[in-house]
Amino acid sequence: MFIAYNKVLVESELLFSSKQTTNFSVGLPFDARDITNKVDNFEYPAILESNNLMFFLKNNRYVKYSYITDELLEGDSFIAAIKVPFDTEELRIKVSLPEKAVLDRPMGNGPVSGSAVYPQPKRLETDGQVITVVWVFNDVKKDDELALYVKYNKPARYWIPVILIVLGIMVALAAVSYLTYRSNGKRKAKAKIEITEVKAAVPAGSNKEGSDNIDRHLKEDEQQIINVIRLKEGRCEQGTLRIATGFSKAKISGLLKELETRKIIHKEKRGKKNLVFLKE
Repeated sequence: MFIAYNKVLVESELLFSSKQTTNFSVGLPFDARDITNKVDNFEYPAILESNNLMFFLKNNRYVKYSYITDELLEGDSFIAAIKVPFDTEELRIKVSLPEKAVLDRPMGNGPVSGSAVYPQPKRLETDGQVITVVWVFNDVKKDDELALYVKYNKPARYWIPVILIVLGIMVALAAVSYLTYRSNGKRKAKAKIEITEVKAAVPAGSNKEGSDNIDRHLKEDEQQIINVIRLKEGRCEQGTLRIATGFSKAKISGLLKELETRKIIHKEKRGKKNLVFLKE
């Protein structure tokens, strides 16, 4: 098994003591992908039933299969439970750590109980770049399950890209939040100024008592429309209302329809323009 880029490449080989004619299956992780299998060095399409890889032997002696999985890793730990498909004279398992990774605790010459590797390995191998943990089990029975564990530390260079990506995302989010805050602040300030100007611009001599009676029953959006119409001396083009309030065309149409139903305004079509009148 080879650990790299937060994935595990698993390569398994079975060598029978004599030629076999039998069918059997091997359980794979549910996320297993890029599956290959060979029988006596001839490659065949992978046949899966659920997560079981199927083999159909006819006087064959050698089987090899491989796949990629993420399920054998939890952070910087390799954890596996291997179920043996046959009575096995010798089972040899190798796990190669990521390049430049080191075991979580130094390996000593004595028992490794409580250390970074379980169970005690047969040996450790290294080429100066990669550490490989080797286990050897003899006379293993069919359906025996072996639990394996390796805790390691990745080199610092593995974390640099992750840190840079996280920092980049944080900076981008901060910039978006700041720009949104400024944009919302400007829109609110502009809307407040426009509303204030409209309210202050009611023509002198208007029917104050009638205006007050209308205003008490208006929602905020409706009030803005009425104020603009008053500013235009009781009549206004529908397009002008949309520009003055900043409302969408659909919203303006809906508000005017509601106001017309309540007999606060009425509309007239003149040429290509809609004129809106405030009822006295």
